[in-house]
Amino acid sequence: MVGVNGYGALRTQEFQRYDGWYNNLANRDWGSAGSRLHRDSPSNYEDGVYMMNLSLPSARVLSELVFKGQVVAYEIVGSTQTSCPLEIMKIPVPPGDPVYDIDGTGTEIPFTRAKYDKESGQGFNSPREQVNERTAWIDGSFVYSVMEAWVATMRSFQNGTLREGTQKRIQKQNPTWTDEELFQAARRWLIATLQKIIFYDFLPALINEDVKPYTKYMPHVPPGISHAFAAAAFRFPHSIVPPAMILRKNVDGCEFRDEVGGFPALRLCQNWWNAQDIVQEYTVDEIILGMASQVSEADDIVVVEDLRDFIFGPMHFTRLDVVASSIMRGRDNGLPSYNALRKTYNLPAKEWETINPKLYQTNKTMFDKLAKLYGSIDYLDAYVGGMLEVDNGPGDLFKAIIKDQFERLRDSDRFWFENKQNGLFTDEEIKQIHKITLRDIIRDTTAISDQWLQKDVFFFKDGDPCPQPFQVNVTAFEWLQECYVRQVIVEFSPGTLTVRKPRGPILRKMIFPESAHITVYHSEPNASTVHGPYCLIKLKKTYDLVLRLPSDKHLPEFLAALTLSLKKLDGQVTSIPLENAALLDQAETKDRRQQRLDHFFREAYARAFNQPRLSDTEAKEDDTDDILHQTITRYELAQAMGMRETDIFVQRMFAVTTHSDGDVITFAEFLEVLRKFSEGSVKDKYKLLFAMCDVNGTGRVRRSEFAEFVRSLNAVVGVSITESSQNHVIENILCRSGINPGSEYLTAADFEAIFAQIDGRRPIGVDFRGAKIKVNLQETASLSSFAVSTLSEHQCLPRNVLGSIAAFIETYRQHIAILFIFCCINMIVFLERFWREFP
Repeated sequence: MVGVNGYGALRTQEFQRYDGWYNNLANRDWGSAGSRLHRDSPSNYEDGVYMMNLSLPSARVLSELVFKGQVVAYEIVGSTQTSCPLEIMKIPVPPGDPVYDIDGTGTEIPFTRAKYDKESGQGFNSPREQVNERTAWIDGSFVYSVMEAWVATMRSFQNGTLREGTQKRIQKQNPTWTDEELFQAARRWLIATLQKIIFYDFLPALINEDVKPYTKYMPHVPPGISHAFAAAAFRFPHSIVPPAMILRKNVDGCEFRDEVGGFPALRLCQNWWNAQDIVQEYTVDEIILGMASQVSEADDIVVVEDLRDFIFGPMHFTRLDVVASSIMRGRDNGLPSYNALRKTYNLPAKEWETINPKLYQTNKTMFDKLAKLYGSIDYLDAYVGGMLEVDNGPGDLFKAIIKDQFERLRDSDRFWFENKQNGLFTDEEIKQIHKITLRDIIRDTTAISDQWLQKDVFFFKDGDPCPQPFQVNVTAFEWLQECYVRQVIVEFSPGTLTVRKPRGPILRKMIFPESAHITVYHSEPNASTVHGPYCLIKLKKTYDLVLRLPSDKHLPEFLAALTLSLKKLDGQVTSIPLENAALLDQAETKDRRQQRLDHFFREAYARAFNQPRLSDTEAKEDDTDDILHQTITRYELAQAMGMRETDIFVQRMFAVTTHSDGDVITFAEFLEVLRKFSEGSVKDKYKLLFAMCDVNGTGRVRRSEFAEFVRSLNAVVGVSITESSQNHVIENILCRSGINPGSEYLTAADFEAIFAQIDGRRPIGVDFRGAKIKVNLQETASLSSFAVSTLSEHQCLPRNVLGSIAAFIETYRQHIAILFIFCCINMIVFLERFWREFP
């Protein structure tokens, strides 16, 4: 070998192979693609050779019980390829599983055993050994692959670049080098950069602990990926994977995409197979910026549903459970039990209550069920036990396994960038490599501006640019009634809580006022073993929101997010624990609210229009006062009138009806206005109409505003008239009333002159679908009928079947007409085709 020409490449040096062979000159196949996994503890097969232990609990049951609620791996591990011939095991699914067995008919999840060395698994002294299809070394194999043929297809064979390569710095400093020398030099720098970032940046961030400094090359240390690492410990990051990726636009500012395939973020379970489509549509820059802003899920035992219920699977079973598969993978690899593996790594044995004392105190029921399933902690799966240790990072066992694996990979690698004996880099270049960060790589290979990327991209701290707009959490359920819930996505932003469909529009937006005091009722801890806790949010002037969270773990996160949303408004959140039954009983959901409103208006119209068939229930007189003081919003009033909230008549009537608060009116206020229309004198009525037209309270009304109001009245009663015809009629009425044609404004006296011409025997009011509203507030029966029954909704039966049918037809007559026309068209098409086929 001769001197170094810069950029870590000698003119006559040895180039590192793609398949990992000959890294260790004494053991040529160590760490190579296709080599066995490293077994650092005795195997635990049922027959001591290759059979999985079928007496252990169902992996899906464990997934539901414990876990409800990765570039580095691809670089060094690839041990899940299927064997030939296929060996498929079955994971029993508990009856009624909410994802895989909704109907309770019974099913099983297929699990395919991994590829193994055919020379193993022949006897007690040679148990089955799975193989690693990738190189164990950190050598960029996920970029270049492990086969030279693949590398050749990616190379341009010009100036040492890949087909997509654009960097020419090595060539500029070494213009006499050949294409191969330039390519290998660039590859060497890429590998060295990966080694530094993975070992000295990513690993400490993952395990929350500093790593030992490099000492020297140790050729006697085996680099193989251990069974414990591949099948258990390095599956711990599944718990921190969010269910979606936020995308951030590469613009001069913080602008997040809020509509990505029907979601506010890129949902994982919908995008397993179309990664290139996503990159081409949204660009790599947007994905990286979104990941820089987005925080991970908490380091705990909960795995999001996109992985736990909807990970990709084979064609015959397209959705799998990554947790159940991980448990089965440990059994497939013959991993020893949890305590036996702890002993291998010089860790003391544990009992159920000491695995995670904090978790045991808060969820003792789960540990009791685990103890019943396993019978003894001596049979506890290593993966399950290791995940139970997780608390703000991996526990003792997983941390020991991960540190051991990465330290062996570094110390046994002859081509490690800090190994001065290999002559790849000078001392100055090694120092330069140590200064490179992932932020530098992103900045040099994308068009992302320096100011929109934090210094440490592995963490997001206060003061970093562009915090995420909301936490991408697991899908919650909105509780609407006893037998009906729907999946929703809950988003928090300052002062706002938004509920939207998983793949659709916004369902509801709660906007919190300044200094709002929000009361949240939530389920007591461990209130249900079937589902997570309920949250009931009460906000003045709107119906309640009831959410069912995935697990108890999400409750404090939800309350913290709500508190943060109100923080900028100087708001306050009060949380009160309740039993589930009491919480749901007091929830005023949209459906319950609508039932109360429907009942009130139907009873009111039944009395006003003298049509008993509109009445549908018997009510308690004790509830009368409560009903009369309930409030309705402008939107609810418009819905009751069959109009839009933006209609002028609705806005004006709402304005003159409310006395105390401009946003709501009480039932009593509403009925007071109806009484004026139905029983009041002509003077009372024209004063009320004048007040509805006099928006500003100036005592006069513009002619144009009066014409607009009349047009709105025509819309109420369904009269269609052109604007010119209406103006002509209005001018004639005003002229006949003696009002000056040149006057721009109308006064109360002008209204009196207009109504003075009306025959007193002719009713004055607003015609709702042909029936004059006429309510007698002095009748006790009339008041009583406005009460709403407190009995269960399911106990309400119509008194008159024919009346209910007539009321249904009246309410849904437009739907019925459209459905009738649709059926007729289909029948005509069918008969026409039938006639052609059978003349």
